[in-house]
Amino acid sequence: MESLIQIIEGIAFAAGRLVAADEIREAIRVVSGQETVSVSDDEIAEAVGTLNERYERENSAIRIHKWADGYRMASIPAVANYLRAFFQEGPRKLTRSLMETLSIVAYRQPVSKPEIDNVRGVDSNYALRRLMELGFVSMAGRSDTVGRPLVFTTTARFLEEFGIQSLEDLPQLREADELFAEGELGAMHHEDLPTEVDPQDEEEFPITDDPSETQS
Repeated sequence: MESLIQIIEGIAFAAGRLVAADEIREAIRVVSGQETVSVSDDEIAEAVGTLNERYERENSAIRIHKWADGYRMASIPAVANYLRAFFQEGPRKLTRSLMETLSIVAYRQPVSKPEIDNVRGVDSNYALRRLMELGFVSMAGRSDTVGRPLVFTTTARFLEEFGIQSLEDLPQLREADELFAEGELGAMHHEDLPTEVDPQDEEEFPITDDPSETQS
C-alpha cells in the first residue's frame, strides 16, 4: 500500500479545499477494506511536516497548511503576485465596514447584532449579511439576554482565508480592550444608530496585510 505521505499529498493536491484528518482516514479505510484505520492525528501531522520539509528543501512553491480543522495545499506568498497576474485577478478585498464587523465577531464571539451595532455605532445588518454570504460568519443560536437575539461566530473559512490555525492564533490587538470597553460605545441604544454607509463609498482593504496565499 502507498505510504501515508503519498496518500496525504495526493488528497491535498486533488481536493482543492480543506481536508479533515477523518476524511484522510476514511479514504484509507475504503481502499484498504478495513473496518477501522489506526492512523492518528499525530501521524497525519507528522506526515504533513515531512512533506513541508521536503518542499522547503526543494525550494518548492507549495506547502500544506493546517487551517481550522483540516489541511490544504497552497502556494507560498512569494509567488502570489505572479498567480494573480496569470489568473488576471486583483487582491481579495473587504470594505472597512466588513473588516470592522468581522473583527468584532472574531474577538467577541459569540456576539449578537445589538452588541455589534453598539460597538460600531451603526446598524450592521448589511455587513453581517455580506459576511455570511462570503462564508466568514455564521449564525450560532440565540443569546440568553432579553429578546434572545441571534448570535454570530466566525467560520472555518474565516480561519482558512486569513491563514489562522485556530482562534487562539488571532493577533493580540493593543487597542482591542479600548474598542470593546463597556461604557464607551456600549451605552448607545439601537434606535439611535445611523444607517450603514453605502458600501460602494467605502475604502477597500486586502483580506490580509501580506499577499494571501493562493490555494490549489
